[in-house]
Amino acid sequence: DAPRKGEERVLPLRSFRAGEGAAELAPVQAAAEPLRDHALERRVAGLESRLEEQERALRRVLTLLVDWVEAEQESLSYRHNAA
Repeated sequence: DAPRKGEERVLPLRSFRAGEGAAELAPVQAAAEPLRDHALERRVAGLESRLEEQERALRRVLTLLVDWVEAEQESLSYRHNAA
């Protein structure tokens, strides 16, 4: 497990406290608010709405499938148990 020649050593992660090194990360943007992209926000909202609609449709299809399979099993049971 010793590092070979030419390999980079991986350093362990260290925790980052709020305010620590903030000036080093973004000295120009330290006090400014982040820019907002309204077109991107609308697109994300549209995608989330479409995702919710697809999840509802998928749940409905799965419910119908389960109901169909259970009804099919009930209708077949009389064929096997008939005397």
